[in-house]
Amino acid sequence: TSRATLPIRKEATAPRACRRGRPAPGAPRPVPGRELPGVSCVGAAWRGAVGRSTGTALGVGAALGVVCLVAGLGLGGRVGPAFAALGVMLPGLLLQDAWRYSFFAAGSGRKAFLNDVVWGVALVPAMVVAARVGTVAAFVLAWGASATVAAGYGCVQSGIRPRMTEARGWLR
Repeated sequence: TSRATLPIRKEATAPRACRRGRPAPGAPRPVPGRELPGVSCVGAAWRGAVGRSTGTALGVGAALGVVCLVAGLGLGGRVGPAFAALGVMLPGLLLQDAWRYSFFAAGSGRKAFLNDVVWGVALVPAMVVAARVGTVAAFVLAWGASATVAAGYGCVQSGIRPRMTEARGWLR
């Protein structure tokens, strides 16, 4: 079903009730397959916040990643490549973490757990490859690449794209 045909839902009117895990008074019932299970107060406000928070995670990951990459290239030796690898992988690592927290905040621990399972499954072959290479940088790349796979799956799970352009609003 395309997004254009999804039913329009009104936002919950009592944010305090949502924080306690109860539906807001007058909140519509979840549409099967369109909302996180059992969380009727998750709607447009949550989706907007998640888009901003995951965009912030990507932006902060990219900024810190550049710092790590430059530091790694400057350090050289045995430690430098590990820092450089961390710099490359940091956006995906932070994005996967943001998805996990977003799902928990919505009361959907199952989605958080499933996202972590995807990460773990992707990590197994990545670690086998890293073990063959035998460097710290290879293990950091395996860890980060598998997290990036799970971060991509988080986008699929939620149907939300991170909005880096709105990170400034999230940080205020």
